[in-house]
Amino acid sequence: MSTDFSHTARVTRADQITPLIKNFSFERVDGKPFGPFSAGSHAVIGMHDGSESYKNPYSLVGSSNNFMEYQIAVRLESNGRGGSLFMHNNVEVGTELEIGNPFNLFPVYKPAKKHLMLAGGVGITPFMAYIDEMDLMKSNFELHYSIRDFEHGAFAKELKKKYPEQVKLYIQADDVIANFNTILNSQPLGTHVYVCGPHQMVGDVLRIADDLGWPTTSIHSEEFKAPDPGNPFTVTLAKSHCEINVRARESLLEALEQANVEIPYSCRGGACGFCKTEVINGEIDHRDYYLTDAEKASGKCIMPCISRAQGDHLTLDI
Repeated sequence: MSTDFSHTARVTRADQITPLIKNFSFERVDGKPFGPFSAGSHAVIGMHDGSESYKNPYSLVGSSNNFMEYQIAVRLESNGRGGSLFMHNNVEVGTELEIGNPFNLFPVYKPAKKHLMLAGGVGITPFMAYIDEMDLMKSNFELHYSIRDFEHGAFAKELKKKYPEQVKLYIQADDVIANFNTILNSQPLGTHVYVCGPHQMVGDVLRIADDLGWPTTSIHSEEFKAPDPGNPFTVTLAKSHCEINVRARESLLEALEQANVEIPYSCRGGACGFCKTEVINGEIDHRDYYLTDAEKASGKCIMPCISRAQGDHLTLDI
């Protein structure tokens, strides 16, 4: 599977909703509706900044029933490779970008008797469509949302105002911290848990749920991001008999694409496993959330969308 860009879209709104997060709305340039998507979906946004190109996945935060508009929320990553900087500094109303078809690695389990959402920071983004869908379905849901303060809490005020009973806010500035052990230990049978946020938070929730005996099928998590920059390196393609240079602010997958080497992909954030590629030689800097510890230790495969060479060279079996 690959996420080929299927639409050229025009920005219709670009709103600064927190000091670090901008919310963008898009419409298709041809005036036609977008394809349908389910709550929890992402879409890959294609950006071109001079000689630099970026393809970053973002949660669709708008209503899944609105086919005429897609919405994303982008957090500014000042130390990132440049995709979020481009979105914040260069994208405005009227800007045209490429958008891929939506994909969903974090869907709602609709038969659940209750939906428990745990969000931290920008991890709120997939839950915006969740809540809209659950509200329409009259589902039993609860959101626990940890934020630094109201200024940095994207959508926090509007969610609390609209759903005062279902939404619980935990504000770090007021020393109010979510107790995940208490939250998870007080849920009725048939509850499904969804967690999205910082790596430490997601890990804590998964560990606590396991300690409390939650079935793994009832726990759903998501934590993928655009690749971070790293040291440049060279990759040799054993079957293709060619050598490619990977720049510091370029992912291995992007370098392969620039060389017209086709690699299947979906999330571009180290979560889905579609781009898994065999490694013949070289040390790997694993940054993904997909491979097991044993697979990473073996050094035999890499997720080129987000992982890199630990040294200055890799040899791939392609």
